[in-house]
Amino acid sequence: QFARLVALARARGLNDDQRRRLAEIEGWLLAHRYSALRRMTLAAHGAEPGLIDYVAKLYATLVMERISEAAIDLLGADALRLVE
Repeated sequence: QFARLVALARARGLNDDQRRRLAEIEGWLLAHRYSALRRMTLAAHGAEPGLIDYVAKLYATLVMERISEAAIDLLGADALRLVE
């Protein structure tokens, strides 16, 4: 999803606020990726991840919401055509 958003942003052009938002989203995605690596390491050592799994699911939902919001902002009124 994020790669598609970046491609859309490049095609439409970005203002400073949109560029900042994409950078934030990319940071959140990297943090989520590193969290997944940590969970895999814990599992490889036989440790229970505990609440990390639940937090990761909530975090992934938040990131997808941010990606969707950014896409709608980039598309503007064209976003309404995608809803059927």
